Amino acid sequence: MAITSCMQKDSELFLFVGSYADATDPGINLFRFDVEKGTAVPVKSLSGIQDPSYLTVSRDGKFVYSVSETAVPDAKVCAYSFDKHTGTLSLLNEQKTDGSAPCYIWVDSKRRMAVTANYNGGSISVFSISVDGALLPAEVYAYEGGRPGSERQAVPHLHCVYASPDENYLYANDLGTDRIYKYEIIASDKGLSLREGTLASFSLPAGEGPRHTVFHPNGKWAYLISELSGRVALSAQAADSSPTSDSPCRRIPRQKASDRGHSRETPRSSASAAAAPSALDKTSRYPPYSLIYAASLFGRCARLYAFWYA
Repeated sequence: MAITSCMQKDSELFLFVGSYADATDPGINLFRFDVEKGTAVPVKSLSGIQDPSYLTVSRDGKFVYSVSETAVPDAKVCAYSFDKHTGTLSLLNEQKTDGSAPCYIWVDSKRRMAVTANYNGGSISVFSISVDGALLPAEVYAYEGGRPGSERQAVPHLHCVYASPDENYLYANDLGTDRIYKYEIIASDKGLSLREGTLASFSLPAGEGPRHTVFHPNGKWAYLISELSGRVALSAQAADSSPTSDSPCRRIPRQKASDRGHSRETPRSSASAAAAPSALDKTSRYPPYSLIYAASLFGRCARLYAFWYA
């Protein structure tokens, strides 16, 4: 399930909630969320798309792009226009990903390119976006590698795609091969395209299973959460927006969460990270931003950890 938002007014957000659902059932649900009261009111639901597990809203709030996390040949991305006044999503078009189980989608800030991470396809799909918000057919980048006989890492499993804060670089996290792939984002009169980075990928320790990355608001640091190890790692960014070495990550000890009264049991799976303003008041000894990540599968228990950073 994915939750994303766009601002309606200063105290209110629209929340778009994706899910795993049959195409005949409501899969995308829209809420109005009052950030001051902490209340959410249902607005509308949308059916017609199977397993819309992850979606994103364009920077201007006028378009929504959702994956359909299914197998080839059904796997696809749907583009919707969004009317903030009525809360209505209208289907513009859909395009095949040509890669199974698209589980993540990124759209650049000027709405020229969309990219999906295809988990079972071991690939990413790159779509140009037309001026009316519709998607053009995909170009697919497929990967190789893995550890034969491994339960989760026998083949590539692309799990997340994201850009550097200045959108000069695109990164793709491969849970299956413990690598992060890097591309230069090239702008031209025809739109955006990708070019393999001078360092094509970065290696992580075996068994990490990189899943999700977010950037600090200062744009200098990236935080990576690994699904298989349950670790959070810090990566410093150089002036050209590229990590500073072939293995750029410094691990943040899991014990930081344990020190706040939690069990020291090791998480068996971790899901997502987000950089968000802290709810603590100004007199707190903690800085105003915190790194949040969800660590799941402690037996049957799921936990949410908060890491504070400067």
